[in-house]
Amino acid sequence: MDHIPDGKKGIADKIHENQPKISPHNSLDNDDVRKFKGRARARQESVFTRFKSFGCLKQRFRHAMTNHQMHVHAVAVIITFEFECGSPLFDI
Repeated sequence: MDHIPDGKKGIADKIHENQPKISPHNSLDNDDVRKFKGRARARQESVFTRFKSFGCLKQRFRHAMTNHQMHVHAVAVIITFEFECGSPLFDI
């Protein structure tokens, strides 16, 4: 939450509806907003799926937490590199 700039909101599931910087599903949203939020959540799930495809994050981690943080950061860099080199978010 600390990384969301003032005046901006993140999009998340309804479980986060009480967070001031989160815009969850809302029955009052019009069709365009509802579709936008759905696409944003789908993109987020696509990124999470990519994280889970790495064995170092999919299996039980049996090392120090500092090593776990290093692995997560390394995977994030790899995924970011894939996006920057043209890998699509979704399979077409």
